[in-house]
Amino acid sequence: MSRAPEFPKLPSLGGWNYRVVQSEKGGELAFDVCEVYYTTDGTPVLWSDAVAPHGETLEGLRADLAHFAQALERPVVAEAELKRLAGEAER
Repeated sequence: MSRAPEFPKLPSLGGWNYRVVQSEKGGELAFDVCEVYYTTDGTPVLWSDAVAPHGETLEGLRADLAHFAQALERPVVAEAELKRLAGEAER
């Protein structure tokens, strides 16, 4: 009988929010809104690709757009910094 593959242990997550993430794509700077997930101590450890606003109703879409607008008020985070912090959190 074969064994199930072992997956790396994920850190305990404390929450998430939308953040503007700066990356480099094709040698050009790019800014995207991404979901960023944090450990319970606030260290960002996981992030999504760029996301689009979504709602199952018009009010839901308005609420999601408001969260996107909040991301524009937070400091921009570089993808390289997210990778560095995520690597430190794995140790």
